[in-house]
Amino acid sequence: MADKAYTLEFRGAAEMVAKLKAAKGYINLKRMGDEMGAYMQGDIRKNRMAHQSGAPIPGKVTARHGGAGLSGAVQFRTQASGHNMTTRVGVSEDSVAAKYANIQEHGGIIAAIPGRWLTFQTYDKSWHRVKSVQLPPRPYIRPAFAENGPACAVICDRSIGRAFKSAGLT
Repeated sequence: MADKAYTLEFRGAAEMVAKLKAAKGYINLKRMGDEMGAYMQGDIRKNRMAHQSGAPIPGKVTARHGGAGLSGAVQFRTQASGHNMTTRVGVSEDSVAAKYANIQEHGGIIAAIPGRWLTFQTYDKSWHRVKSVQLPPRPYIRPAFAENGPACAVICDRSIGRAFKSAGLT
């Protein structure tokens, strides 16, 4: 994941895991993290990106940006160890879109390859050729985390409930 990935964490589940083990139950923290990661990834791709060509849409990142495509570069990775689970959602650092993705999220300057130009269309439908351009921040991952916390809590509750039910503890 790129250095600008964002993290969902589930920590300190020792008491819950001990209850489950005592009842011969089990909770799959990796599966729970994968469910949250897939939910966040889907929200980012579906609700925070515009899937069309042409001039940018205010408030949305155009999915076609970033060479191989920003939408396809949004990924998640879950690691579970002991009583803890961490899911990171972001743009793969080995993706062609990684640098561009971080500039979209946080703002920054993009520059043309030496000897070439950046060519783009603006809101008024006019075309421009420049050597570099300052992009304003167009966050698409941070708002997904800010707005989807309750949905991720539901996923956690559902996973924990499933584990306790299968262990006969409900």
